Amino acid sequence: MGQFQYGVVKINEEFFEDVVVEHLVEELGYEHLYGPDVERTDNRYRDVFLLGLLSTALQRINPALPKAAVEEAVRKLNDIDAGSLEQRNEIFNAYLQNGVEVHFFDGKEDRDDIVYLLDFSNPDNNDFHVVNQWTFVEHSEKRPDVTI
Repeated sequence: MGQFQYGVVKINEEFFEDVVVEHLVEELGYEHLYGPDVERTDNRYRDVFLLGLLSTALQRINPALPKAAVEEAVRKLNDIDAGSLEQRNEIFNAYLQNGVEVHFFDGKEDRDDIVYLLDFSNPDNNDFHVVNQWTFVEHSEKRPDVTI
């Protein structure tokens, strides 16, 4: 863990991480989760999203859509793996801004619709989490100090 000297106060990474987490929780109302304590889908650390929370939040944000539509959106989000990191980020950014186009069977017929990831008209309807020490494996192991 590196240390930085700012004026006469030495700041290490753990202190900086704690300050960022505290600010997001206390000032902005985020929910804090400690990465190693978060339930994972397997022990290979390939999860990108918080297990169970994503589907629940998308259903709340898109109450008129059936579970099949939300499940299709989650599949699309989990399958953004084509192209460079920049291209994948562009795709995800487009999903954040415009929603995820889905094709699903509603029990009676095939339908097309859009599953929105954020509720822009009612921000309180969204979930905001800050996770520290969230391990993720893609080509190599990564563990950012803070993930929002």
